[in-house]
Amino acid sequence: MLYTPLTKKALAICCDAHRSQLDKSGMPYVLHPFHLAEEMGEDERAVCVALLHDVMEDTDLMESDLRQAGMPEDVMAALNLLTHDPQEPYMDYVGRICSNPLAKKVKRADLRHNADLNRLGEDDIDERALRRAAKYADALALLEKPLESEGCPPMLGAVVGDIVGSVYEWDNIKTTEFPLFSDESSFTDDSVMTIAVAHALLSALGDVRHAGGMGRIALLPRAAIVRKTVVSMQGFGRRYPHAGYGGKFNGWLRDLVPRPYNSWGNGSAMRVSPVGWVAGSVERAELLACATAEVTHNHPEGIKGAQAAAACIYLARMGYDNAEIRQYVQETHGYDLGFSLDDIRAGYTFDVSCQGSVPQAIVAFLESDSFEDAIRRAVSIGGDSDTIAAITGGIAQARYGIPAAIATEARRRLPEDLLDVIDSFCGAYL
Repeated sequence: MLYTPLTKKALAICCDAHRSQLDKSGMPYVLHPFHLAEEMGEDERAVCVALLHDVMEDTDLMESDLRQAGMPEDVMAALNLLTHDPQEPYMDYVGRICSNPLAKKVKRADLRHNADLNRLGEDDIDERALRRAAKYADALALLEKPLESEGCPPMLGAVVGDIVGSVYEWDNIKTTEFPLFSDESSFTDDSVMTIAVAHALLSALGDVRHAGGMGRIALLPRAAIVRKTVVSMQGFGRRYPHAGYGGKFNGWLRDLVPRPYNSWGNGSAMRVSPVGWVAGSVERAELLACATAEVTHNHPEGIKGAQAAAACIYLARMGYDNAEIRQYVQETHGYDLGFSLDDIRAGYTFDVSCQGSVPQAIVAFLESDSFEDAIRRAVSIGGDSDTIAAITGGIAQARYGIPAAIATEARRRLPEDLLDVIDSFCGAYL
């Protein structure tokens, strides 16, 4: 089990809440949440949810007690979904859990453990126990049904946005009505550097496993993430020298001793999407985003742009609604998201700064109702179209997934070595 100040707090609450309870086999009930927590590996939030998943349903503790104890919002959101109201049909309850990956992860483990008849004595395996196991099997089948977002490699949304926006960067279009792909649609530096960041995280994962860790990026020091990001970005940048890099970044790629150059450009935000999928908490997403940004973009605005984009991805995949995401970004990062794309479209011009493009990319997601709609909205405002669409696409995938036809079109425009990183990243982290 992962032991952090937060998980230790959850462990103490769990032990106290279930201290006098027994399960159906007569064993101490607390062994069940312990078992689930062990299956969560090094995912801090999942360990907390596993330990506390039954306390609001089966003990005297209430939501207010857990909040007062310091459980964070993403843990509370999952716990509220996992608390079953007896008046709600069971499969409807399970269906709601599908919307929250954290709750879904814990519920899968919960159902597998509860359906294990080996936990019961021979005399306890009666018709009622068999019916209960069958119900759990049906629920598990629903939870294990792949979602569209689970079938696509996690950074592909940013790559799609980059490819779609590539033909409009220097020929802006101020409408959502345009061909999504054309013969000229191709990947640019946005895709190359997004994949380079994913490669750095894969390398970090390899180090953790080699050191005997549980395969979680949280175990690796920040300085190691920085070093690996530099190596991967320079490696892929030199392999694809004509992808469209800016002047200072082009020099950085070739520097034998690369140093950050105080950039506030949107490159830090366009390459950050893998971070939003790796992180086990929004705080961790922002720490990793800072590490991948500061190798070049160590200006406060460059770091803020990367952190805001990574936070949006994490919150979207955790099931937070748009109002909650908007509020979080405004309060935590200070971006004004109180405008509409219709308000700015006519007058919006080319702007490569984080402060002049990241809020616009986030609003394009917030106004959307599908992955494709989000990409179209991002491109429709003009400006740095491929980068804005890459940032938007990274967030939109976390909410909607990617339609298979769009994913296929994007993948066929990528060379084999880039696809290998994308697929390896998906296999390692999801």
